[in-house]
Amino acid sequence: MKRIVFLLALIAGPFFVLAQPGAQPQDTSWKKILRESNPRINDLVHTKLDVRFDYDKSYLYGKAWITLKPHFYNTDSLLLDAKGMDIKEVSVMKGAAKSTLKYDYDGMQLRITLDKIYKGGENYTIYIDYTSKPNELTVKVVQLLPMLKDCILLIQKEKIKISQRRYGLKVKQRPAACGCPPLINPIKKQPKKFT
Repeated sequence: MKRIVFLLALIAGPFFVLAQPGAQPQDTSWKKILRESNPRINDLVHTKLDVRFDYDKSYLYGKAWITLKPHFYNTDSLLLDAKGMDIKEVSVMKGAAKSTLKYDYDGMQLRITLDKIYKGGENYTIYIDYTSKPNELTVKVVQLLPMLKDCILLIQKEKIKISQRRYGLKVKQRPAACGCPPLINPIKKQPKKFT
Protein backbone atom coordinates (compact mmCIF):
# COMPACT_ATOMS: atom_id res chain seq x y z
CA MET A 1 0.00 0.00 0.00
CA LYS A 2 2.79 2.38 0.86
CA ARG A 3 4.43 1.65 -2.49
CA ILE A 4 1.22 2.41 -4.42
CA VAL A 5 0.79 5.78 -2.66
CA PHE A 6 4.45 6.59 -3.30
CA LEU A 7 4.14 5.71 -7.03
CA LEU A 8 0.95 7.77 -7.37
CA ALA A 9 2.66 10.75 -5.72
CA LEU A 10 5.61 10.36 -8.07
CA ILE A 11 3.38 10.22 -11.15
CA ALA A 12 0.96 13.01 -10.05
CA GLY A 13 3.66 15.35 -8.64
CA PRO A 14 4.77 16.86 -11.98
CA PHE A 15 1.15 17.63 -12.92
CA PHE A 16 0.66 19.64 -9.73
CA VAL A 17 3.87 21.56 -10.39
CA LEU A 18 2.80 22.40 -13.95
CA ALA A 19 -0.57 23.58 -12.67
CA GLN A 20 1.11 26.51 -10.87
CA PRO A 21 0.89 29.84 -12.69
CA GLY A 22 4.05 30.73 -14.59
CA ALA A 23 6.31 33.65 -13.84
CA GLN A 24 5.02 36.99 -15.07
CA PRO A 25 7.13 38.54 -17.81
CA GLN A 26 9.32 41.17 -16.19
CA ASP A 27 9.51 44.73 -17.47
CA THR A 28 13.08 45.32 -18.69
CA SER A 29 12.48 48.60 -20.49
CA TRP A 30 14.22 50.46 -17.64
CA LYS A 31 17.48 48.72 -18.56
CA LYS A 32 17.55 50.52 -21.92
CA ILE A 33 17.46 54.01 -20.38
CA LEU A 34 20.84 55.52 -19.58
CA ARG A 35 20.91 56.60 -15.93
CA GLU A 36 24.20 58.35 -15.56
CA SER A 37 25.53 59.64 -12.30
CA ASN A 38 26.67 63.19 -11.66
CA PRO A 39 30.00 63.88 -13.33
CA ARG A 40 33.01 63.68 -11.04
CA ILE A 41 35.49 66.32 -12.05
CA ASN A 42 37.36 66.78 -8.78
CA ASP A 43 37.89 64.56 -5.75
CA LEU A 44 37.85 66.24 -2.36
CA VAL A 45 40.94 65.43 -0.33
CA HIS A 46 40.57 67.71 2.71
CA THR A 47 38.72 70.80 3.96
CA LYS A 48 40.02 73.08 6.70
CA LEU A 49 37.70 75.80 8.04
CA ASP A 50 38.40 78.80 10.24
CA VAL A 51 35.04 80.32 11.21
CA ARG A 52 33.65 83.03 13.47
CA PHE A 53 29.98 83.66 14.17
CA ASP A 54 28.01 86.88 14.48
CA TYR A 55 24.82 85.73 16.19
CA ASP A 56 23.08 89.13 16.04
CA LYS A 57 23.28 89.34 12.24
CA SER A 58 23.29 85.56 11.67
CA TYR A 59 26.55 85.79 9.73
CA LEU A 60 29.38 83.31 9.50
CA TYR A 61 32.79 84.78 8.73
CA GLY A 62 34.89 82.00 7.29
CA LYS A 63 38.14 81.06 5.68
CA ALA A 64 38.25 77.72 3.84
CA TRP A 65 41.22 75.76 2.59
CA ILE A 66 39.83 73.16 0.20
CA THR A 67 42.31 70.55 -1.06
CA LEU A 68 41.23 68.84 -4.28
CA LYS A 69 42.61 66.69 -7.03
CA PRO A 70 41.19 66.05 -10.51
CA HIS A 71 39.27 62.79 -10.59
CA PHE A 72 40.58 61.51 -13.91
CA TYR A 73 40.77 64.15 -16.59
CA ASN A 74 42.84 67.33 -16.45
CA THR A 75 41.00 70.39 -15.20
CA ASP A 76 41.51 74.14 -15.29
CA SER A 77 38.35 75.24 -13.47
CA LEU A 78 36.33 74.51 -10.35
CA LEU A 79 32.62 74.87 -9.60
CA LEU A 80 31.49 75.27 -5.98
CA ASP A 81 28.04 75.60 -4.46
CA ALA A 82 28.15 78.90 -2.55
CA LYS A 83 24.62 80.12 -1.85
CA GLY A 84 24.16 83.41 -0.01
CA MET A 85 27.80 84.35 0.47
CA ASP A 86 29.98 87.40 0.02
CA ILE A 87 33.23 86.22 -1.51
CA LYS A 88 36.17 88.39 -0.48
CA GLU A 89 39.14 86.44 -1.82
CA VAL A 90 39.77 83.32 -3.89
CA SER A 91 43.33 82.11 -4.34
CA VAL A 92 45.39 78.97 -4.81
CA MET A 93 47.94 78.04 -2.18
CA LYS A 94 51.53 77.45 -3.34
CA GLY A 95 53.15 76.36 -0.11
CA ALA A 96 52.59 79.32 2.23
CA ALA A 97 52.15 81.83 -0.62
CA LYS A 98 48.79 82.74 -2.14
CA SER A 99 48.17 83.34 -5.83
CA THR A 100 44.92 85.20 -6.57
CA LEU A 101 42.53 83.51 -8.99
CA LYS A 102 39.83 84.85 -11.30
CA TYR A 103 36.31 83.82 -10.36
CA ASP A 104 32.70 84.40 -11.33
CA TYR A 105 30.03 84.41 -8.64
CA ASP A 106 26.31 84.69 -9.40
CA GLY A 107 25.04 84.47 -5.82
CA MET A 108 24.53 80.70 -6.03
CA GLN A 109 27.59 79.10 -7.64
CA LEU A 110 31.23 80.05 -7.56
CA ARG A 111 33.10 79.35 -10.81
CA ILE A 112 36.85 79.52 -10.31
CA THR A 113 39.40 79.61 -13.13
CA LEU A 114 42.55 77.88 -11.89
CA ASP A 115 46.06 79.21 -12.49
CA LYS A 116 47.07 76.21 -14.61
CA ILE A 117 45.79 72.88 -15.87
CA TYR A 118 46.00 70.31 -13.10
CA LYS A 119 46.56 66.69 -14.12
CA GLY A 120 44.70 63.72 -12.64
CA GLY A 121 45.97 62.93 -9.13
CA GLU A 122 47.75 66.29 -8.69
CA ASN A 123 46.60 68.00 -5.46
CA TYR A 124 45.85 71.71 -5.27
CA THR A 125 44.51 73.82 -2.41
CA ILE A 126 42.00 76.63 -2.91
CA TYR A 127 41.74 79.35 -0.25
CA ILE A 128 38.41 81.18 0.02
CA ASP A 129 37.71 84.09 2.37
CA TYR A 130 33.96 84.60 2.63
CA THR A 131 31.02 85.79 4.69
CA SER A 132 27.99 83.55 4.75
CA LYS A 133 24.61 85.26 5.08
CA PRO A 134 21.98 82.50 5.09
CA ASN A 135 19.11 84.75 6.27
CA GLU A 136 19.67 87.15 3.38
CA LEU A 137 19.58 84.39 0.77
CA THR A 138 16.92 84.97 -1.87
CA VAL A 139 15.72 81.91 -3.74
CA LYS A 140 14.96 82.30 -7.42
CA VAL A 141 11.74 80.95 -8.91
CA VAL A 142 13.69 78.63 -11.23
CA GLN A 143 15.15 76.81 -8.22
CA LEU A 144 11.71 76.34 -6.68
CA LEU A 145 10.31 74.59 -9.76
CA PRO A 146 11.58 71.07 -8.90
CA MET A 147 10.19 71.38 -5.35
CA LEU A 148 6.85 72.67 -6.65
CA LYS A 149 6.72 69.85 -9.19
CA ASP A 150 7.19 67.29 -6.41
CA CYS A 151 4.53 69.00 -4.31
CA ILE A 152 2.01 68.94 -7.19
CA LEU A 153 2.71 65.25 -7.78
CA LEU A 154 2.15 64.52 -4.09
CA ILE A 155 -1.13 66.43 -4.09
CA GLN A 156 -2.34 64.52 -7.15
CA LYS A 157 -1.27 61.20 -5.64
CA GLU A 158 -2.64 61.55 -2.15
CA LYS A 159 -5.36 64.18 -2.74
CA ILE A 160 -4.82 65.59 0.73
CA LYS A 161 -3.58 68.85 2.13
CA ILE A 162 0.16 68.62 2.65
CA SER A 163 1.50 70.25 5.75
CA GLN A 164 4.86 72.00 5.62
CA ARG A 165 6.39 69.32 7.81
CA ARG A 166 5.20 66.47 5.60
CA TYR A 167 6.27 68.37 2.49
CA GLY A 168 9.78 68.68 3.91
CA LEU A 169 9.97 64.94 4.49
CA LYS A 170 8.73 63.97 1.02
CA VAL A 171 10.84 66.30 -1.14
CA LYS A 172 14.46 65.47 -1.82
CA GLN A 173 16.25 68.70 -1.08
CA ARG A 174 19.89 69.46 -1.69
CA PRO A 175 21.75 70.64 1.38
CA ALA A 176 22.02 74.40 1.72
CA ALA A 177 25.59 75.50 1.15
CA CYS A 178 25.46 78.43 3.51
CA GLY A 179 28.28 77.40 5.85
CA CYS A 180 31.15 76.37 3.59
CA PRO A 181 31.28 76.26 -0.22
CA PRO A 182 31.05 72.51 -1.01
CA LEU A 183 31.48 70.79 -4.35
CA ILE A 184 28.48 70.67 -6.64
CA ASN A 185 26.76 67.26 -6.11
CA PRO A 186 29.40 65.65 -3.91
CA ILE A 187 29.46 61.87 -4.06
CA LYS A 188 31.39 61.09 -0.92
CA LYS A 189 31.53 62.66 2.54
CA GLN A 190 33.68 65.72 2.89
CA PRO A 191 36.47 65.43 5.46
CA LYS A 192 36.66 68.67 7.46
CA LYS A 193 38.84 70.25 10.10
CA PHE A 194 37.33 73.12 12.12
CA THR A 195 39.46 75.66 13.94
